[in-house]
Amino acid sequence: MKFHKKLNILALTGVLATAPFLTAFGQATIPIQVNGQSVDLKLAGNTLGDALKAQGIQTDKGTWVEPKKDTPLDQLKDQEVVVSQKRDRVLIIDGKLKRVQVAGDTGLGILSAAGVKLEDQDQVLPSRDGIIPQGTVIQVTTNRKTQENHDREIPFDTETVENKDLYKGDKKIVQKGVTGLVTDQVEVTKIGGQVVQSIVVASQVKREMVPEIVQVGTKERPKETTYTGKGLPEGAQIVKTIVMKATAYDPSAGSMTASGTRARVGAVAVDPRVIPLGTKLYIESADGFKSYGYAVAEDTGGAIKGNRIDLFYGSNAEANRFGRRNVVVHVLAK
Repeated sequence: MKFHKKLNILALTGVLATAPFLTAFGQATIPIQVNGQSVDLKLAGNTLGDALKAQGIQTDKGTWVEPKKDTPLDQLKDQEVVVSQKRDRVLIIDGKLKRVQVAGDTGLGILSAAGVKLEDQDQVLPSRDGIIPQGTVIQVTTNRKTQENHDREIPFDTETVENKDLYKGDKKIVQKGVTGLVTDQVEVTKIGGQVVQSIVVASQVKREMVPEIVQVGTKERPKETTYTGKGLPEGAQIVKTIVMKATAYDPSAGSMTASGTRARVGAVAVDPRVIPLGTKLYIESADGFKSYGYAVAEDTGGAIKGNRIDLFYGSNAEANRFGRRNVVVHVLAK
């Protein structure tokens, strides 16, 4: 009998040697982490979930358990068991306060559970991998680089070319300028949500710049003078002189002018942008034809644009005789 008892003791010793750990009462336990604290878990039941429930450790929905609760107890040897229940946490992400209720004990675990995606260069305080005690604020300062496309305009250049047929001070655009358009690919660095650096890494021309070409006059203007020709009041002052293309019209065009006056010899049609209505004129021949003489700009016409003038004659025969010709128009002071 003594011999058999000795064998039983040896057999029991072998069983104890293979158990994870035995308390003084002979029940196996293993160390686990619960909400960041070390706890001895009694191995009761068949699975990890059974043991946790038997010891009163809550594993409600939202509790993080690693490994899974259905893991058999005999497979827990050399495995780290972690249980983390939902708790209130305070986060500050790039200066913005966020309150969450999530499971997790480390900075990374809490932030991941809260849906905050981290990149390697982001800063996490007080720690990314360490245990964060309840009540400690977790601060995240992001450090991100993104690629953005920015359009920018290239102002067109202006080129000037001399024109001997234009008076000095006059200009004429012969080629309209076009603003260029370039798309820059920009690498933007933001720290804490604020832009700290922008670098252009590539550029693409979307629209070529076209220079504007402007002709400038070199011709001398006629000097102001006092004209005392026939029909011109003596001492009248000429403000400026313009060489204009002239046509003629007669009473068949209507009896009233655009100014509301009666159509008559001496009432002429002009472009008001060149000669304002009501301006007194003296019109001379430029080719030997009889000069028209004193006139007033009182009428307009659909075809009278720019340096054009239409002279009223009393009959169709006179208007046809005048035809089309250049005249010298003296603009008189009021």
